[in-house]
Amino acid sequence: MVRLVYWAVTVLVAAALALFVVANRQGVQLALTPFTEPLWLPLWTVVLAALAVAFLVGNLAGWLGARRWRRETRFLRRRLASLERDLATKEGQLRAAAPPVSSASLVPTTASPPGALATARAQR
Repeated sequence: MVRLVYWAVTVLVAAALALFVVANRQGVQLALTPFTEPLWLPLWTVVLAALAVAFLVGNLAGWLGARRWRRETRFLRRRLASLERDLATKEGQLRAAAPPVSSASLVPTTASPPGALATARAQR
């Protein structure tokens, strides 16, 4: 569904752009500086070039504005990697220092009857 909407909007924008180009074929005089010869360009070229420059400037501003978040992400990734290395080291030290666990130590020595926990709570 999203793909269909994407293509529908793309076709509409392309059609509007084509209509704009056809409707604005007349030439305009563009003087970038007062010392050079003015350029004669179709109006649609000037408008689309201005839109493209505005798009690029806006993207550059957004990219520069997100610099703080990219820096913080890099810092947090480095910090996470450091903490994971420290954790792995500590886990290795604990495994080396811990006595071996036998299967007999995993079996409880006293078994409580079913419902004993509920009875103990009720007596409080």
